[in-house]
Amino acid sequence: MRSISSAAAVCAVMLGLLSCGGNTSDSLQASSTPGPAPAQRMSVVPSSGPQQLDAGRGLPPLSQLRGSSALVQYTLLGSEYSASIPGTSLDGNSLVLSSSAGQYSWGIWHFGFAQDATDCVVTMNSSNSGAAWFAVSDFVTNSWAIYGPVSDPQISLDLSVRDFARPGNGDLFIAALSYDGDNINIEQLDLILDVTGGARDVNFSGGYTSMLLVQGRPAIAFYEQNADDLCYIRAGDPFGATWGQSQIVDAFEETGLFNSMQIVDGNPAIAYHNTTSDELRYVRASDPLGDSWGSPEILAGSGSDIMGEFCSLAVIDGRPAVSFNDNGSGTLRYVRANDATGDDWPASILLDNNGNCGVYTSLAVVSGSPAIAYRAGGPADLRFIRAADSTGDTWNPAQELDTENNAGFHNTLLVVNGRPAIAHYDIGFSALMYLRANDETGSSWPAQSLLLDGADDDRGSYGSMAILDGVPAISYHSGIFGDLRFIKANDADGSSWGEGVILDESSVITGRDTSLVVVAGHAAISYFDLTNGQLRYIWGFE
Repeated sequence: MRSISSAAAVCAVMLGLLSCGGNTSDSLQASSTPGPAPAQRMSVVPSSGPQQLDAGRGLPPLSQLRGSSALVQYTLLGSEYSASIPGTSLDGNSLVLSSSAGQYSWGIWHFGFAQDATDCVVTMNSSNSGAAWFAVSDFVTNSWAIYGPVSDPQISLDLSVRDFARPGNGDLFIAALSYDGDNINIEQLDLILDVTGGARDVNFSGGYTSMLLVQGRPAIAFYEQNADDLCYIRAGDPFGATWGQSQIVDAFEETGLFNSMQIVDGNPAIAYHNTTSDELRYVRASDPLGDSWGSPEILAGSGSDIMGEFCSLAVIDGRPAVSFNDNGSGTLRYVRANDATGDDWPASILLDNNGNCGVYTSLAVVSGSPAIAYRAGGPADLRFIRAADSTGDTWNPAQELDTENNAGFHNTLLVVNGRPAIAHYDIGFSALMYLRANDETGSSWPAQSLLLDGADDDRGSYGSMAILDGVPAISYHSGIFGDLRFIKANDADGSSWGEGVILDESSVITGRDTSLVVVAGHAAISYFDLTNGQLRYIWGFE
């Protein structure tokens, strides 16, 4: 990781440019301002004047137009360099560039998938009032573009005039140099990217989506309905702009429904239902990226029982655990592994058997103990149950939370500003509902759920909730209109909410099986387009 031959070769070109003295016409212009944020920046390449409008029409060229985009920050600490000259050293999270008389000291930082970079803000300090030089790899001219010298504690390198990244994979290298006895500490580099958001197809088929960040990139577990397989796919960049081929995780008969994915002991893992054998299954990747997967474990299921539907996976007190429905007996059940990876599992335990219960389970840690939100079909209500210990060996009695109409469908449990909260779909109201406890443990709840969107308009099914910008947000489906929707609270508790917005109405029925996560500070949703049979992903709208 500390030396790469290609970077070293390019550095030789960079040092040669420096030894010639001065900047070429394609060299970078330095823009520096002391303080926590640069006030202005200068263009990397000398300005060629105002953009000329399309002749005779007064319109810009179509090549200059693009869809909506979002600014995101891609940060590397000084210690996260990819190459350096011998003699550099680390000081905490900073790289120290100590040069001797007449010599250079340098380090190089590598940003992958850096297309559409607009700026790189470098934070540094000097122990002897020295100055620094900077260089950016320019794959258009196949050379380094040079800044400097700069002595201010922060510099903004303007990269917006063209794409400096390598075509294809988007590699971008930024170098910092000290010279002739100057000592420079490089603390942090913040690359700002103007990434175009929007919806895109990820796979030709994919329902029951479950998404999370895996090693800094969005990844999705899903049911591939054409082949009846459990599959997994991870984005080719940190934002989900590009997706490769999916891989089959389990192909035994009809498998992969009701899947739920989490990081377990450093690697992605999935709990899911096998319809052919009516089993609850669990599988964990053999590596942190999910490039290869182990053999599935059967956690529950035998005979005529239908085990494992509506399952939810979470890490409970350092071990994977699953809540699920036993359809044969109409009960809610829970099982926690005997080890940190989920290689060994005990028998599941019964939590609630009062009224055909345990569907749409959502498992989470609430005030240090596992808790589950779920639906009881007999009395048609939303319920909540929390363990009396940190592992889930013993449980408190179940609580009925919302008994009006027909509540508790597609519910998602999340700790919101220190208290458990549940987003759910109420068939009676045909609406998306939200309920937050009166205390940290969920011992007391309001009498009624808050209606967020719908009211006899069939909105709120297939929901998923996450914390975005410090407030709860929910992705969901509108059944009548067949679209994907999103709504965000106005405060940290979720006591008031904004209007629901339509994100995708591109087909007759889309927006099912949503899974909402935060990617690079913005909301991202995986979902299923039923009309076209497509797994889809949308990012950058919020």
